[in-house]
Amino acid sequence: MNCRGASYQESRPCRPLRHGFTLIEVMIVIGIILLLVAITVGVAVGLTAQSEVRQTESTMAILATAVEEWRLQRGRAVTYGVNEEPCGPERYELEQILEAGDSAGGSGGLADALRTTDRYFAILSRNESFRDFIARIDPQFIEQIDEGTAPAGQDPLGGDTSHLEDYGPSFRIYDAWGQPLLVILPGRSFATRCSENAGYGDPDEDGTIRTPKETVFGVARSRRPFFVSAGPDERFGDLFLGLSESALSSLDQEDQLVFDRTRDNLYSEGILIDEARP
Repeated sequence: MNCRGASYQESRPCRPLRHGFTLIEVMIVIGIILLLVAITVGVAVGLTAQSEVRQTESTMAILATAVEEWRLQRGRAVTYGVNEEPCGPERYELEQILEAGDSAGGSGGLADALRTTDRYFAILSRNESFRDFIARIDPQFIEQIDEGTAPAGQDPLGGDTSHLEDYGPSFRIYDAWGQPLLVILPGRSFATRCSENAGYGDPDEDGTIRTPKETVFGVARSRRPFFVSAGPDERFGDLFLGLSESALSSLDQEDQLVFDRTRDNLYSEGILIDEARP
């Protein structure tokens, strides 16, 4: 078949004319590319989130093991109480700060819990075995603080380290999202309140008095301290707002938001939250 208008000698097989992509075809290709990018990004974000959770859980597992090793070596756990107490046989090394407040607000509960955590690590870090365990944690999650040395970054305590004056050096241990881990200690034995048990209600299932920090951050079980991370949202929230399903259903919008912040918190072990999570 010869191309029209060409001589016999100059004839060549006719080739079909090439056309560009239509707008619809271009849009389909772009759509496929965007879909693949979205899938890739989603998978990467999911893997990163899982990695951050695993890193934080690993850090808390090391801390829990270090605390247990300290307890086994000393034959007891670190305990804490109120000024001018105890009135019983227990030994109190760590002063209990009673104010709880709103943990989500950065003052009150969070600041008090962080101050207690600093003191707690200051006591344990006097032990060489505990320091050896701390050395196993990824250095990017550890910050050593001394008296007068302000922690780096945003600090709920505003860089105040005066609470360490009687305790010496301590550590700040951070989760994968850059927030400090908190230790929540069980309250003292109900029996050691002597004749002053009135006003504290019934003891927890482990026979201890529930502290304000336990109410906000979760209740320790079996008289064992636990560590808590604020999780990916970097906010601890307030478990007290949802201690029962009826209370949870009656929360206003602001309190519901504060309580919802607790849902992604990570814990070093199982805790008691009553009916806080429906």
